Amino acid sequence: MTKNSKVLLVYPNERSMSTIPPAIALLSQLLKNNGHQTDIFDTTFYEFDDDISIEDGDKGSEYSLQVRPIADVDDDNLHFEKSKIDPAVDLRKKIIEFKPDLLAVSCSETTFMRGLRLISKTKDLGVKNIFGGVFPTFAPHLVMNFDDVDMACVGEGENALVDLANLLAENKDYSNVTNLWVRKKDGTIKKNSITKPVDINKLPTVTDIGIFGEKRFYRPMGGKIRRLLPVETHRGCPYTCSFCNSPSQNRLYDQTGEKFFRKKNMKLIKDEIESHIKMWKVEYIYFWADTFLAWSPKEFDEFCEMYKDIKLPFWCQTR
Repeated sequence: MTKNSKVLLVYPNERSMSTIPPAIALLSQLLKNNGHQTDIFDTTFYEFDDDISIEDGDKGSEYSLQVRPIADVDDDNLHFEKSKIDPAVDLRKKIIEFKPDLLAVSCSETTFMRGLRLISKTKDLGVKNIFGGVFPTFAPHLVMNFDDVDMACVGEGENALVDLANLLAENKDYSNVTNLWVRKKDGTIKKNSITKPVDINKLPTVTDIGIFGEKRFYRPMGGKIRRLLPVETHRGCPYTCSFCNSPSQNRLYDQTGEKFFRKKNMKLIKDEIESHIKMWKVEYIYFWADTFLAWSPKEFDEFCEMYKDIKLPFWCQTR
């Protein structure tokens, strides 16, 4: 492809505690692999009026080692110093400098309004936007109620975002891209069907983690500041817990005839970990899975055999 699009990935993170989301690093890599340019605007290091203070947010978590022990004199500025500038001001500067064709916002229910405010304050610059993530997937009708939202991605975005960028590069109609709800010029919403889930064993093993900058690698884990990166092992979950969104993912993708729950090949997991160690000198692994132990005994033995030479501490969640 001779033409390319510029996509500015917008991550309205809050509370400074979320690790680098592997989905955004993967999307950036896929876009670059298809000839497009990417950059990121991450609000992790901005101070917001609704931020929880260390005393309020971390004291209770100290006992479970989710944070490092709280000192009398806080040294958060060593790794987590925050800017007091309005992030919308910096986003405007980034848009003017980078000149993107698309703003791609990744959000959950708790970060949607933060992302929307950023988009609304820069809407006059005329850049099209798309909102994706858990909240747009399960409440696209609510997301599209806001006139400043141009598109919502329902379900996985790997194919949809690349297809959208390809069409934008060629200045072609994108209203039929699968997985997208698109606001048309007359204000009506085109609701496209979703496609089958992607094969996670055919996605790039090495993703664009570096787009976030090394400052984002540091996170409190096990009571210490760790140099940490995420590694996806599963996508989705086989269980049906009523408090979780994973069963809804399964039901959403049942219409495609394929299961949403997938497991990554053990060799690919190893390759990604070894890449993190070699490229970024990580000292702690954050296994990104809804339920880490959703392996058969044979598969778990394979993991233990694979991981015995790595010997890094890791975090996971399971049931």
